[in-house]
Amino acid sequence: YKKIGQGAYSSVYLAYNIKDKDTTYAVKVIKLNKLPEKVRNKIKIEVDILSKLSHPNIIKLYDVIFEKCNDKNVSHAYLILEYCEYGDMYKYQAGRPFNELYAQFTAVLVISLLL
Repeated sequence: YKKIGQGAYSSVYLAYNIKDKDTTYAVKVIKLNKLPEKVRNKIKIEVDILSKLSHPNIIKLYDVIFEKCNDKNVSHAYLILEYCEYGDMYKYQAGRPFNELYAQFTAVLVISLLL
C-alpha cells in the first residue's frame, strides 16, 4: 500500500487487486472508535449515498469492510473506492486561477451531478 491522501478522520491508500494487479483502487481507512457519534453518522450517510450513486463523474464505491476490535465496537471502516489518478477536485484546482469561466464550468458540473 502507498499512502495517497490524508484527511481529518481518515487516510487513503493506493491498492490493487491481487488477482488483477493492473486494477487499482483507493482504500479509505477510517478509525471509527476515535470519532464522535455525530461524525460517525455523517460517514454512514456518505457510505449510503455513494453506494446508491452511479455516475461517470462520481467516484464509485465498490465495497465497505468493517473491522471489529475484540468482538465489541467497530474500530475501522475500509471504503474500497475507484482510484482517480488526478486526485480530488481540491488538488485539481490547487494552484490554478479560479476565474469566472472556470467557476461556471464547475457549477455546471456540480449541478449535472445532482440531477
